[in-house]
Amino acid sequence: MTDRSIASLHVRQSSDGLVLGVIGELDLAGRDEIEPWVIVAVCVAPRVVLDLTDVTFCSSQGLAMLVVCEERARVEHCELVVVNPSARITQLLAITGLEHLVASDHNECAPSPSPSSRPARRGERRPARASTPASSPAALPSCSRTRGLRPGRM
Repeated sequence: MTDRSIASLHVRQSSDGLVLGVIGELDLAGRDEIEPWVIVAVCVAPRVVLDLTDVTFCSSQGLAMLVVCEERARVEHCELVVVNPSARITQLLAITGLEHLVASDHNECAPSPSPSSRPARRGERRPARASTPASSPAALPSCSRTRGLRPGRM
């Protein structure tokens, strides 16, 4: 297994939630790397956008990850949206019944206004920076629902 087969994630805040830019392959190794972060994100944000612009491959494991994350988002009352999937990934989403996750408005990933431009929602915590690579659990905000929740321990 080479490093290029492992996916990575870039996280930034949008006006109404978090945008998670997935980079690389969503295979078994990529799922292991990305899914825990998406789960944490849907637990703390009212809306999570998965930007798949830089996803080069998606296996059944990547699709399974989307199913698990969608189920968790539903439980957490979070809107999970996919934007910019490739034609092949769009086809896979349609075949598996996940096409409803794809946003029709491609402005989902437009740069967000500064976090101070809108008041914080009650109980909302915001990331310290507008754009943070997901390299540690501190890269995502925390809330009471995710205390003790860390990627790899789910």
